[in-house]
Amino acid sequence: MDGYQLERLYINTFAVIGIIIIATIQFGIIYKFGLKGGIIFAIAFSFLFTLGRQVLLSYARGMGDSKGTGPSYEFEVFSSQLLICLALFAVYSFGMYFYIVYLKTGVLNKPVFFSWLAICIGIPVLFFCIRLIRSQLTEEDHNKNYIRAQFQLFHYNELPLFIETLKIKNTTNGKEAEIQILNQSRYRSEEFLNQLNIWDKTRYSNPAEEPNTTFIPLNSNELYLSWYSPVEGTYFSDVLKFPINDFEPSTEADGQMILNIQLEIFPKGKVHLYTTKDGNRHTYQVKSKAVNEKEKTRFIELFDLYTDSKNQNTFTDTHNVEENLKRLQSRIDIEESLFQLSYNISAPGDLNSVYFDDRRYWGYNSTYTTLNTLSLKPLPYNITLNFTNTGKENLKSTTIFFDKEKLYKTIESLTKENKDMPVEIIISIKGVEKENFEVIVKGVNQSVVFTDWERHIETGE
Repeated sequence: MDGYQLERLYINTFAVIGIIIIATIQFGIIYKFGLKGGIIFAIAFSFLFTLGRQVLLSYARGMGDSKGTGPSYEFEVFSSQLLICLALFAVYSFGMYFYIVYLKTGVLNKPVFFSWLAICIGIPVLFFCIRLIRSQLTEEDHNKNYIRAQFQLFHYNELPLFIETLKIKNTTNGKEAEIQILNQSRYRSEEFLNQLNIWDKTRYSNPAEEPNTTFIPLNSNELYLSWYSPVEGTYFSDVLKFPINDFEPSTEADGQMILNIQLEIFPKGKVHLYTTKDGNRHTYQVKSKAVNEKEKTRFIELFDLYTDSKNQNTFTDTHNVEENLKRLQSRIDIEESLFQLSYNISAPGDLNSVYFDDRRYWGYNSTYTTLNTLSLKPLPYNITLNFTNTGKENLKSTTIFFDKEKLYKTIESLTKENKDMPVEIIISIKGVEKENFEVIVKGVNQSVVFTDWERHIETGE
């Protein structure tokens, strides 16, 4: 039993004990003072319960909604809580009154009392039976027709989005699932990004919206996707073919099967869907749809609602939108660029494997021989090196994070913007301390010590 279930058990236990105590008090009052005493107690307790609940709610909400957009104080006081209390007391007292008359006189109005008893017991039992049956049917339906899935939606920081619809459907049996994105797009200004360390800058520059893990229909074949792009001022919406056969489920720690689904959204409605079976990438062109100014304003207000900080969101300012479009184009140029690159890596141990992470391929493995061969390659965000060590420097693995924008500018300056010129990236590791790491970018006639990087290391025992 996890913490949440234990907490719910405690709450339900206290609630049952409280109901038993209140029912016992009401029984005693009716027995001692008659029906009038029971009515007075029921009304008094109902008002006190409702007022007490309101005080607790007001305290929990920071003494209410200062904007006045929520329910009024009077409405909450004289709303369903009061009526429910009175109704429960009335139903309970009705049956108890006839039972107390029986205890005092020996006369029982059997039709009325047993009808009341059947209703009081039958309705709750019927209610819980229906809930149990529905829960069982839902669980069977999920086990038979659904599979667990985790979505990730990637986009540029310079291309924040408000995702309105993300739904997946099996058109054969009509089963569908709508994926809720609770944490919508975040936008970070250039000034804010430049204050971060390289690892955080890389992460914030490539945000990922991650909805809660959900269940999607087995054999789903359609993906409904729509979003509003504040920078482009455009609304995109379409139904995409979902290649379910290109996904291979993995097994989680609890034994459940799960599909990992990655979507990447580009400017002008271009979408990449990355599959897990053979590492394929499917490209879609999502159609744009016209929206009026009122709808645009609503989307921007919703975007503002989810943005971390108002002073980081500048899309309501036309000048800043234009500046951001320039930043976006610069990002695209960097991400789509290919250079004649080779790598020379030396370290205290044998290099087992190298893993690249960049926006163009999202991660791929390469051998040292391939790295050392001059060929067109994209610029990486980071390189993970895994070693088998034989020396005293027991370096197991290291990941080097690059400031990609500065790496791009460095290579451009060495090649004089001639991308056919060869460039060698030399990574020299002589120990686990940072001062024993060195990165050199070498052109045809010039070499530059590149310092805009960070590393995370893992050592053996």
